[in-house]
Amino acid sequence: PPPPLSPPPPRRSPRWVMAPRGARPGRLTLAVLLVPLLPLMGEAYRKGDRVNSAVQVQTRRMRSQWSELALDEMPQFGVDDEVRLRPAVPDVYFERDEDVYISFTFRDNNLALGWLPLYDPVGRRLETLTISLTRGPEDVDDVAAEPTYVAADPESVRPGDLELRVRYRWSFAVEHDLEAGVATLFALVIVAVVVLNALPQGPTTPAPGPGPHGRATRRED
Repeated sequence: PPPPLSPPPPRRSPRWVMAPRGARPGRLTLAVLLVPLLPLMGEAYRKGDRVNSAVQVQTRRMRSQWSELALDEMPQFGVDDEVRLRPAVPDVYFERDEDVYISFTFRDNNLALGWLPLYDPVGRRLETLTISLTRGPEDVDDVAAEPTYVAADPESVRPGDLELRVRYRWSFAVEHDLEAGVATLFALVIVAVVVLNALPQGPTTPAPGPGPHGRATRRED
């Protein structure tokens, strides 16, 4: 009788493995891809949105509560603008021989301007305040002010005379160009992962391996 056949060689692992049909990216994969975007996911403004702002006035005997500016007095995100503002200084607290100061906050009190002289008894008052706001693609990063004063007669000035012109001027932070590019790149990577895993895929087919006698076997359909 013919000698017994030698046992077949151990089965080899497939040379490649395809993802099962309909597979989706795991939550961990998406979480890892989203981590670099977390610092960029702050409060988002669109062009023309009003930036929340508040004002406070102080004299030697009185400091007012913070009060929100009227909607048409607030800066518009990314839009240069000019408004007229009349700070509320009660007559009972106003003395011509006392300094009056004003301060502003922006972006829900996250950005503040220090105290600026609104009126001083030397004989000047704040006429124009140029407020420079630095922005990124969707947020306000910094704020600065440049005051302009005119002469005022201490003998005749009244609280109602302390109206000032506020100019809002916007500039774009250069470093945000890189951040915007990184955000776009990661967003494209996430979209690519989702799309590739959503494509229909065929059944897993291992590469041909050696048969029982060392010959390659062919898959019969």
